[in-house]
Amino acid sequence: MVPTRLNSQRIFLSSLFLTSFFFLLRGAPSSFFWLDSPELTTQAVTLGIAHNPGYPLYPLFSKGLLLLLPLGSLAFRLNILACLINSGAAALLALWVLKFTPGESRGSQWAGAFVAAGLYLTAPVNLEQGRVA
Repeated sequence: MVPTRLNSQRIFLSSLFLTSFFFLLRGAPSSFFWLDSPELTTQAVTLGIAHNPGYPLYPLFSKGLLLLLPLGSLAFRLNILACLINSGAAALLALWVLKFTPGESRGSQWAGAFVAAGLYLTAPVNLEQGRVA
């Protein structure tokens, strides 16, 4: 079976997602982090409202992950969710670059998508805040 463009794109985005997830998870703290981490963890457990702006979808996603993943402490499970969300954002950025980059050469589009996702993932702010609840 000859790989089509769609299949190769799925393989690339899936491998990018998994690689970035394990890269971020490797540096994720195993407990609370500073600033809003304890407050957002409490919000996830109680389905309460955090300070403004409130983050309405975050407690729903985090409560679902807390119920489905019985691994480690509550804070670590929410840090896993942060890594999943951040890896998804990197994969979506790469998909956006693949879709909207003009050019005849597919190799330059793949390289551009990889570089864009890599720059996003290794930005200092993202490395500090992107893997904590």
